[in-house]
Amino acid sequence: LLIENTWKGSRWDATVIGIGLNVNSDRTATPGRASLKDRVDHPLDLTVLASAFQSEILDALLDATPATASEAYHRHLVGRGNWKSYTLRSEVGQGNVSGVDSTGALEMRWRKGEADSESRLRIESSTDLTWDWLAPSLQ
Repeated sequence: LLIENTWKGSRWDATVIGIGLNVNSDRTATPGRASLKDRVDHPLDLTVLASAFQSEILDALLDATPATASEAYHRHLVGRGNWKSYTLRSEVGQGNVSGVDSTGALEMRWRKGEADSESRLRIESSTDLTWDWLAPSLQ
């Protein structure tokens, strides 16, 4: 996923969002990477795939409301609803992702250990949090 902002002086002008798919590339030797061809064991027709992908995205956008889009986004957040190991500003603990607020800050419940009381946090900078439970090849 690529998100690129454009500016006119000090004013935010527009955002371009792009989606990339590894379709017919050979990714079997690269840990943590995949290609659709690797999963179906044969090359795919890019024209057919692009048309189907475009149709599905347009249908989803046309059917979406701000509420349904937000609900779908939050439903698919990595780590949402599960206690996982994280390091927050050099402090090891457990976090449970609950959402992302309107400013883009990650919202999570936090505790140092299973028996400890929990607090609610807003994490504004991705450099403050390490997702320890993810495979090292994905960090």
